[in-house]
Amino acid sequence: MRFLEDLSIGETAETPQYLITREEIIDMASRWDPQPFHIDEDVAKAGLFGDVIACTAHLFSVMSMLCNQLPEHKKPAMIAGLGFDEAKTHRPVMPNDTVRVEVETIEARPSDSNPSRGVMTWQHKMFNQDDVLVFSMKSSVLVKRR
Repeated sequence: MRFLEDLSIGETAETPQYLITREEIIDMASRWDPQPFHIDEDVAKAGLFGDVIACTAHLFSVMSMLCNQLPEHKKPAMIAGLGFDEAKTHRPVMPNDTVRVEVETIEARPSDSNPSRGVMTWQHKMFNQDDVLVFSMKSSVLVKRR
C-alpha cells in the first residue's frame, strides 16, 4: 500500500475488465432501483434504449469493486472513505457490456487536523468495451502518512 508521500498528482491506474450481464442488471435493480427500464425487458425494449440498462447504483458498485482489484502497489493506505462528488452517468451500460475503470490522482495533501494522515482524491472514469465513457465520479479518502 502507498502512503500519502508516495502519491503523485497525475498518476493513473487501470482496473481489470468486468462483464455486466443481463441477469446482474435485472437482479441489482430489482432489489435497489426497481424502475421498469432496469427490470422489465418488454418495457425496456419499447423505451429509449431498446433494452434494460444498468442503474447508477450498479455502476457505482462495480466501480468500487474494480478499484479494490487494483494491484497493491497502486492502492493508497486508506483509513476511511470521505465522500464522493460529481457522479455522472454519461452513457447507458447495456447487457454484456464489458467495463473497466481508470483512476487518476488529482489531489494528495496532508490533513489540516492530524499530521499522521492525509487526504487524496481520485478521478474515476468507467469505460465500456468501445472505450466510451459511461460513468465518472471523484472520491476522497483519508490515507496514512509515514
